[in-house]
Amino acid sequence: MPGNVGHQRCHWCSCDQREVVDPSYAGFVAAPQAVTGSVGNLPTELTSFVGRRVERAEIRRLLSRARLVTLTGFGGVGKTRLALRAATELRRAFPDGVWFADLSTLSDPVLVPDTVASALKLHPQSPRGAIGVLTEFLAPRHALLVLDSCEHLLDPCVELAISLLQSAPNLRILATSRQSLNTAGEQILPVMPLPVPDKLDPRDSQLEDSSINLFLDRVTAVVPDFRLTDDNMDEVLALCRKLEGVPLALELAAVKLRGMSLTEVLEQLSGRFPSLTGNRVAADRQHSLRECIEWSYELCTPAERDLWAQVSVFAGGFELDAIESVATTTAHDSEPELASVLFSLVDKSILIREEHDGKTRYRMLDIIRQYGQQRLRDSGQWITTRRRHRDFYADFVDQARAGWVNVRESDWFARLRREHANLQAALEFCTTEPGEAVIGLRIAAGLRHHWMTRGLVREGLHWITRLRTQTPSDTHTTILAINTAVWLSTLQGDLTIADSLLEDGRALARQFGEPAEAFIRQASGFQALFADNLSRAASDFEKAIAIFETVGNSIEKVYTLFLLALVHTFAGDFERAPTRYHECLALDPPDEILIRAKCLSWLAVLHTGDIQGDLKMEQESLRLKYSIDDHFGIAISIDAMAWITAWNNPRRAAALLGAAVTRFDEMGIPISSLPGLFARHQACETRLRQTLGDTFADAYARGASLRRDSAIQYALAEEPHAQPAPDLARSPFDLLTPRESEVAALVSQGLSNKDIAKMLVISQRTAESHVQHILTKLSFASRAQIATWITERRRK
Repeated sequence: MPGNVGHQRCHWCSCDQREVVDPSYAGFVAAPQAVTGSVGNLPTELTSFVGRRVERAEIRRLLSRARLVTLTGFGGVGKTRLALRAATELRRAFPDGVWFADLSTLSDPVLVPDTVASALKLHPQSPRGAIGVLTEFLAPRHALLVLDSCEHLLDPCVELAISLLQSAPNLRILATSRQSLNTAGEQILPVMPLPVPDKLDPRDSQLEDSSINLFLDRVTAVVPDFRLTDDNMDEVLALCRKLEGVPLALELAAVKLRGMSLTEVLEQLSGRFPSLTGNRVAADRQHSLRECIEWSYELCTPAERDLWAQVSVFAGGFELDAIESVATTTAHDSEPELASVLFSLVDKSILIREEHDGKTRYRMLDIIRQYGQQRLRDSGQWITTRRRHRDFYADFVDQARAGWVNVRESDWFARLRREHANLQAALEFCTTEPGEAVIGLRIAAGLRHHWMTRGLVREGLHWITRLRTQTPSDTHTTILAINTAVWLSTLQGDLTIADSLLEDGRALARQFGEPAEAFIRQASGFQALFADNLSRAASDFEKAIAIFETVGNSIEKVYTLFLLALVHTFAGDFERAPTRYHECLALDPPDEILIRAKCLSWLAVLHTGDIQGDLKMEQESLRLKYSIDDHFGIAISIDAMAWITAWNNPRRAAALLGAAVTRFDEMGIPISSLPGLFARHQACETRLRQTLGDTFADAYARGASLRRDSAIQYALAEEPHAQPAPDLARSPFDLLTPRESEVAALVSQGLSNKDIAKMLVISQRTAESHVQHILTKLSFASRAQIATWITERRRK
């Protein structure tokens, strides 16, 4: 049998799980464990993956003997696609997850650990920082981390890799970089262009891994009726040879066949590229790729070239309204509408169109973006265009800040999540370009709720600290920045920094008067609340509310009113607390989420005597928080559900307590740093330990082991007596489409691709594609493994 059948007993039930374990994983899969499904965040591949079988096998081999493997090679050679495909194929080998962190748009080395933590859905808010949170999360886990595009951040990437590998003995790291990380224990795998055969024989099985196959795959995607024939065979071979098998160059050339013949494409290539034969160095191939990108640029209209250069200032993705603000019209004759030019760049594969949160976004491959940036610099418009980019996002943040307590609030939260890389780019511009820091401070200060709900407290403080050193201290923007910084440093647990900030803020408030005093009073009250100084917190909040009402700032008034209600709750004043919460809800727009969710959450824990009613109210709060991805609020709601259910369902309450603590730990916030919350948490835990005795630890551990979405699903379960189900990923069979399942069944019967094609009335190439997808999704290396796996499923 090609694989070994692994057995393991399910942790939370008596079922026996069986899976075929590929022998090539034996070096780093602890037998007899078997892994079902996948955990992690690998992005979905938008185009088919072609070839690289030797490299994929070598990556598996290297990761079985080394803990750090780096794929090196020039831009456009396919390092990222190879790493993603290899990681996808290795998912079953890493039961605790395969995680992908894209560093290509990051420019600030300080934020490397934070960016990686965010990719793992961790939110470092404690003084331990991102590295501390990452090491704590990864230390007990058998996981693979992919660090993509390390070349411009080598030192921080090396420091992070060393720290994580030293702390997490079962962690493997797969990095991509244009140069090696040059650290002890690193195994380097150079990624070369796809091979170009000396002659073209369609019957040659080696074509599957060649540049020919990639080119044909990409051509048929844009020209579906294109076929390799005796008449065009030599031209296809000549084109792949001219482009030296560089994947990105081949993809750009394939797009040209939408409007040109193969002969015309080859003629243009022959006219501009020098012949690169033999073992030329990578620099020559990089030059060849640049020539290909330059050729694509010259085939664009003047309007398309201008737009290509201007949108290169965006980091990550961007949407149409942002393009309209950043891109300027030119004086070209018959200037087409911006949308038309944009769609043309998509057609030419310069821009990639994607859907996020139901919105259309565009992005560029990093090497194409870099070419556009160089063109923009050469034109003398680099700083001007970046300033327009910054101005758009400064206005965007102002609008979002004005829309917090609003029916569009959830839209703003979602858009801020999508635009995080662009916000970083705008802030970086403000810190590096003289005279721009004041607007940067305005952006960082205006993102208070974004930093908090996303768990990006450390990053928010980083930007505010950098920008404050470059701006005058006597501006209203400084007041807002101090307000935000106090909130963030308090959540991070550093009350000393908060005290220092408040001292500066109070001096400025005396200078500016209202409404500056209101923002400083609000921040002071927030710090006092977390310092368990409830009398000072109440006094500061009451004065802030009065000022906000006088100056007409209804958003901050409602939020401060909620904080005052929280003071009454922690003080045990169960008469005034619900009154304040209901005041907030009365002032709140009907479809607002942030304040509504928080008020419902704390109203539910005031113990009205109706346990089921309180639980349903807390569950509604959790649903609202989940809809805006409020990580901090989600943790509080799950913990609060434990307090509510402790009276009638102690085992469920214990599981919820464990799930809540895990959520706080993921954010890097020890629950003990929140005095009012921690007192109730401790009281609940004490009661549950007395009630459950020795069984408390088991129930608590079950809840603590749940991943976030599973914990939320469990907390929202209608059946109050339900115990948390095992947090198992989907069966691998669930990963297959209905057609792929059908093909897998036929493979198990011993049918060839040709036979399957005839039986299903599809082309042989389509049948081959289905089989390859099945092998990839199930991480198998042979058809025999598919047959064995199908047989095992039928026995069950």
